[in-house]
Amino acid sequence: MYDDILRLELPIDTSIVGFADDVTFVVVSKELKDVEESCNHSIDRVDQWMAAAGLGLAAHKTLKYLEVMLDTRLSFREHLEYVHKKAAESCQALSRIMLNTRGPKQKRHGLLMTVNKAVIILSGHGRFRSYLKRFGHDNTDECSWCGSGIAEDSNHIIFECGRFSANREGLEDSLRRPITVDNLVRNMLKTAQKWEATYTFAAGVMLELRRVERNRWRAEEV
Repeated sequence: MYDDILRLELPIDTSIVGFADDVTFVVVSKELKDVEESCNHSIDRVDQWMAAAGLGLAAHKTLKYLEVMLDTRLSFREHLEYVHKKAAESCQALSRIMLNTRGPKQKRHGLLMTVNKAVIILSGHGRFRSYLKRFGHDNTDECSWCGSGIAEDSNHIIFECGRFSANREGLEDSLRRPITVDNLVRNMLKTAQKWEATYTFAAGVMLELRRVERNRWRAEEV
């Protein structure tokens, strides 16, 4: 049924891309006004098709495409708030688990409550400069410690960055082996102690990155 949307007649400078249940218009033009006109015309065509099919098109100031929230100003503030909200919901869910299990032991309670920070850093959703730059909150993705054009992303911070050599060595001592992209997750899930060591590493990294980011903001304000 929805395949018909992909066959709609659109302006010559406009193409339509579908992925799962998401649809996006791609408009190529030299003038912004032409882009706006083509987008509006294309949206009208889709709206007419949906009305004929008994469906409705809701107009919003923001939209989510491939799990990224987009707003009219492309500030990505809504996306950051969305990610924060999802993380908060994870914490709340863990808190409910604490209640439903009728008071687990302190170690188990601590283990569950560390999930959020560990997931954030391992998935690359943290205060990495590459992540901040992606949403316009930093002007470069270069690691301020290593420099030389090295991007500060989660892989660099976890496995390479000299700033966290001591943290990394402590984690490797706890896991009893060097950490790699291939073995970190597998090893940290083996025991509660290894998970706690991984969390300690992740929490320390996030705390330091937050400190560095705040200092950078203060320096820019001067």
